[in-house]
Amino acid sequence: MWDRLTPSQLVELLDTSSDALLVLDRNARPAAANAALLRLLDAGLDDLEPQHPLLAAAADSLSYTAPGGARLQLQVRRLPLADGGQALWFRDCTEQQRLQQELSEQTLTDPVTGLLNRRGLSVALEPQISRCRRYDSPLSLVLLELRGEVDDPARVRVSRILKDQLRWADMIGCNEEQCFILALPETRLADAEQLIAKLRERLAAEFAGEAVDTGFGVAEWRKADNTRTLLDRAAADLAPAAASAAAG
Repeated sequence: MWDRLTPSQLVELLDTSSDALLVLDRNARPAAANAALLRLLDAGLDDLEPQHPLLAAAADSLSYTAPGGARLQLQVRRLPLADGGQALWFRDCTEQQRLQQELSEQTLTDPVTGLLNRRGLSVALEPQISRCRRYDSPLSLVLLELRGEVDDPARVRVSRILKDQLRWADMIGCNEEQCFILALPETRLADAEQLIAKLRERLAAEFAGEAVDTGFGVAEWRKADNTRTLLDRAAADLAPAAASAAAG
């Protein structure tokens, strides 16, 4: 359909659309634009330079700063036209991505491994933190980072090993795609470090010959800690190992 439309027909068709349309001639110069596209520009169409982000967009999506400073996430499509030119079609997906992010944050489990995600683990940790404050009980938090060629099947393999090696009272979560969080109630730092050594050996055997490596960070609960500060200290313990691995 699109390759049979002239630039003027295409602009007329979409001039009332919320999608932004920029028509380029066969020499890749701006020829026409609809009202939505003009609202994205900080200059007139005649002043549009070849290096402008909208003209230089090469991927299917674009992070774009609109006039006034609003940060937009745009979906990009390139459509060939009958005269040899092309149309650049931009759809604002900012709100959709925001809603998807909110939905993701409301979900408590990781869809790949079935483990708690960061939000789910934070919810589950609150009673443990309260118990630590009330009874001065020990609690250690371990971050396990996977490095290298890590895909979803590899994450599932790791989750199975963690479930097999940890106690029933321990909690396992996914912080990011390649990072696991282990919450260990009634566990001192020295005992957590022994567990790390055991897990490091077990995971090395599991991924022998594969381009997958592991890094660990650990922190023991202190009286002033909440969930965030405990996670931050474990991440700080992980950071030097990550920097060393990157340098190597």
